[in-house]
Amino acid sequence: MRIIACLLLTLLLSSAFFGICIGKVWFEGYDPQETQEIRLHVEHKIPPVGRYKARPVCDLILSEAEPQIVNLTIIVTTYGMSGQNENFETWLSIDDQEPEKLFGTLHVTTAAFPAGPFFERQYYATLSELGDDVHLIKIRVAGEYDGGGSYDCEGNASFIFDTIPPKVSILSLENKTYSADNVPLDFITNEGISQSTYSLDGQENVTINANTTLTGLSEGDHTVTVYATDKAGNTGASETIYFRIDFFPTTLVIASVVTAAIIGVGLLVYFKKRKH
Repeated sequence: MRIIACLLLTLLLSSAFFGICIGKVWFEGYDPQETQEIRLHVEHKIPPVGRYKARPVCDLILSEAEPQIVNLTIIVTTYGMSGQNENFETWLSIDDQEPEKLFGTLHVTTAAFPAGPFFERQYYATLSELGDDVHLIKIRVAGEYDGGGSYDCEGNASFIFDTIPPKVSILSLENKTYSADNVPLDFITNEGISQSTYSLDGQENVTINANTTLTGLSEGDHTVTVYATDKAGNTGASETIYFRIDFFPTTLVIASVVTAAIIGVGLLVYFKKRKH
């Protein structure tokens, strides 16, 4: 995996950074279809000594710009009323790799006494070559307090990257002939899903919540395919099953004729014996 940290001008900001996640990357524990923005909880690595003990505020925003490319926006804010100032630095590491120092744009906002100014620095990182898995973001922020003292804080967040569709297997139906107009449709998937549907004979998909039964089937040849969509929006399809409905299968007719013939012969022999 490759991390490219870069400084961008405000006029270049667009929905590519602040848009809604398209469903393949999301913070663990959050809805993948919602905007992926969280406030990271940071803690002092070493308890600060002195009057001030405030921690910086860190917000994270995830979005996918294109397949396999994830944009991470990091916004770190410190407050003058807490003895903090603009003298802080930020590092980023992904999946326990070596931390990389980030360079971002500083925005200073003044406020009336006693709040004092607050200082916001924005960073942008592009994450590429991500594998389908749970990934760990680690943010470290270190800075100084006015009047002496310093802080060194760290926070972690996990996000999920998923581009692989679920695998779907039909359990109950086989490529054979059935003699009833209803057959069970049972299936399994290799992961949790948010939606499942099936298509009978190439018709429009029908949504189902679980295993179901295909009813009112006409005589003749049929096909069925089951589709499953995971939380990331990836859709997988089962193998298409080809089967036939025959209310009077040829084997059943032949068996009935043979049985009737045997019974008839038996009765004939019986009556002949009775006659003698």
